Amino acid sequence: MTAPGPADAAWQPRYGVFSRRGELPRVGAAVGTQVLDLAGLAAEEAVGDRRWFAAGSLNAFLRAGRPAWTSVRDRLAGLLAAGAAPGLSRHLSPIGEVELHPPVATGDVVEFSSAPAHAEAVAELLGADGSPLPPSAAGMPFALPRRAGAVRTSAAPVERPSGQFRAEGAEGAAFGPTTKLDVAVKLAAVVGVPTPADRLVTAADYADHVFGLTLVADFCARDFQTWAFGPLGALLGDAFRTVVSPWVTPTHALAGPVPAAEEAPGSRTPLPYLLAPEPAPAIDLELELNGQVVSRPRTAALAWTPAQLFAQAASGGHRLRTGDLISTGTISGPARTERGCLLELTDDGARPLELVDGSTRGYLADGDSVRVHAFGRGPQGERVPLGEVAVTIHPAPL
Repeated sequence: MTAPGPADAAWQPRYGVFSRRGELPRVGAAVGTQVLDLAGLAAEEAVGDRRWFAAGSLNAFLRAGRPAWTSVRDRLAGLLAAGAAPGLSRHLSPIGEVELHPPVATGDVVEFSSAPAHAEAVAELLGADGSPLPPSAAGMPFALPRRAGAVRTSAAPVERPSGQFRAEGAEGAAFGPTTKLDVAVKLAAVVGVPTPADRLVTAADYADHVFGLTLVADFCARDFQTWAFGPLGALLGDAFRTVVSPWVTPTHALAGPVPAAEEAPGSRTPLPYLLAPEPAPAIDLELELNGQVVSRPRTAALAWTPAQLFAQAASGGHRLRTGDLISTGTISGPARTERGCLLELTDDGARPLELVDGSTRGYLADGDSVRVHAFGRGPQGERVPLGEVAVTIHPAPL
C-alpha cells in the first residue's frame, strides 16, 4: 500500500477522529482517500505525544499549541516522503471503511454575520424594518451565540423540526413541522490554544490560537424565524442543527496565494485590534441538492477575515477555549450563483430551483440529500480539500 507524499497536490494535512470496528475513537490524518492512525504512530514513538492522539477528540493536540502542530506536520511530511510510505501500511485504512466522529469536543459556538449580501437579502426577504445591521457594523463584525449541543457530523440524521409558525391565511400561531427547512453554507475557525485573560488579544494572534478551519452546514426553519423575530432573535428557528465536516484543515495548509485582490464588501480601515496581518484564505464552496450543484459561494464575499472574527470574539473580556467554533455566518455573494442558502436562492420559495429530475424546490423536502464541499489553496497554489458535509433530510419525529 502506498500513500501520497507531500509533493502530491492531494496531500495537505487534515485532522479528524475515526474508529475501526471494535476499537475506540482516535485521532487520524486524511491522506488522500485513506486515514492515517496517528495514535498508532505515536504509540510507536513515530510522531508526537501519544496523549495528543489517543483520546476521542482533537482537543489535546489543539491545546498543545503551534510548535506541536508544526512538529507533527513536518514529521508527517517526512514519513510520507518517497520510500517511507510502505512502512506506514499497517496504520492506513480506507476512509470508506472507518467511522468518522466529531473532530473536536465543542465548547462555545459564536456565529458572525460576515457577508453583507446575505444580511441585506435576508432583511429584504423576511421583511425586516430598516437597515439589516446597525451603523456600528461598519467598524466591527456582529455575532450571536449558538448552541454547542446542536453540533453534529454527517453521521447524525437531520430531522425536520416542529415549532410555532404563522399558518397561511391565519392571524395566530400554529404548531407543526416546518415547511421552510433551509440549509446555509459556512466556515468555522476552530480554537486551539485558549486566549489569555490578562492581555489584549488581536487579529495578529490568530495563528497562535486558531488551529484551522472546518466546513459547516447550518439547518434552520425560516417560518419559525419570521414568527419569532424580535429583540432576542429566533431561538428555535435558527440553526437547530449545525453539521460540521469530520475534518479540520490547519491554517498553514490554506496559506496559498490569494487571487488578485477584490475590494472586500464594505471596505474600511478597522481599529488596530482588528488589523489582520495576512489576507483571508481564498476558499471556494459548492452546495449540492440531490447531486446537483445549485450554488458556488466564495469567501471573497466576506467583509471580515477569520482572524478579525477571532479578535472580535476574544475582545470585551471573553476568553476563548479549546474547541470553540467561530463561524463566518452564511457565505453569500451578490450574484445568484453565489448565494449560500435556499432562502436567497429561491427568494423565500417564490422562485423554486428546477432540478434535473424535473422536480422543483423552494425549500428542503424529506428525503433530499444535501452535500457541501469546499477547496482552498495550499502553499504552492495546490487545491486543498476541506472535506465535506453530506446529510439526508428525515421526516419530523412523531
